[in-house]
Amino acid sequence: MDTYLVKLGELFSLLNHFGLKLNAKKTSLYQTQVKWCGKLIDGQGIRHDPERINSLRALPYPCTAGELQQFICAINWMRDSIIDFARQVEPLQRRLDTALASTRRTKRAAANIAIELTVDERRAFDQVKDALANAITLDFPDDTSTTCLLTEASDVGYAIIVTQHDLKMGRQPYTNGVGEAIKSCATATTACPSAYLGTTTTWRRTFYLAHTCGTSE
Repeated sequence: MDTYLVKLGELFSLLNHFGLKLNAKKTSLYQTQVKWCGKLIDGQGIRHDPERINSLRALPYPCTAGELQQFICAINWMRDSIIDFARQVEPLQRRLDTALASTRRTKRAAANIAIELTVDERRAFDQVKDALANAITLDFPDDTSTTCLLTEASDVGYAIIVTQHDLKMGRQPYTNGVGEAIKSCATATTACPSAYLGTTTTWRRTFYLAHTCGTSE
């Protein structure tokens, strides 16, 4: 509570310094959990709102490129909590790119293009929705823990995972076998842009990792 009050005082000082005012009707204090931009934030970490996840999982197979585009855009907002996101969504992204190859990539144009997913694409659609149900909770950084940056890059994509190793058991169900709890603090996966395939492997991997680390929250 003492730390909370200190941070609250700092916030009010900044608001006063920049001349900003808060709407009292839209402001709440001393909350154990808040919803912000579709995410739930509490003492355990940051996770996506279950209502939002359930709404996406209830969507039927898309019948137009516009519906597929809308689904991909919606789940892209949640990619930081979905392990192996780029690989799982790649069949759907490829189908969307094919459907929009000869037209403008606008919502209006996509809405007028009828599509029917193949068996493999429907399987990918279902797998992505299952991945939404298993979206991980991201923990808060802890200065007392050991931070690890795990990276991978290839011709098909690149990814990072930031974890922290903590001796305080029980905070996360994952351990590394030596009594350290492992907390996930950030994840990011991205497919390789075709424009970069002509460059050297070393350049691609260096660029991918630098770009991913630089743009991750």
